[in-house]
Amino acid sequence: MWAKYRIDDVCTPEALINNREQVIEFHNIRLNELRGKEPNAGHYALTELKKYYDVEVVTQNIDDLPARAGNTKVNHIHAELMQIRTSKD
Repeated sequence: MWAKYRIDDVCTPEALINNREQVIEFHNIRLNELRGKEPNAGHYALTELKKYYDVEVVTQNIDDLPARAGNTKVNHIHAELMQIRTSKD
């Protein structure tokens, strides 16, 4: 993924202003890839901990896999890919 894209070209506010189509393309590719993924054992292990503790997941990942595994308190440091927003052109 990063061989084709530079992070500064697709993951900054300036990139959205200067390279809007490329930013949208990049995030749509990632969104489509995410749709084919499932939570793993680690995601489910955190969910199991909820039986014994008040668990709050803090993640740098932008996927929704912790929530799909059943975690209800998930904080995304770098945003969340599934939370699509629109803007006026």
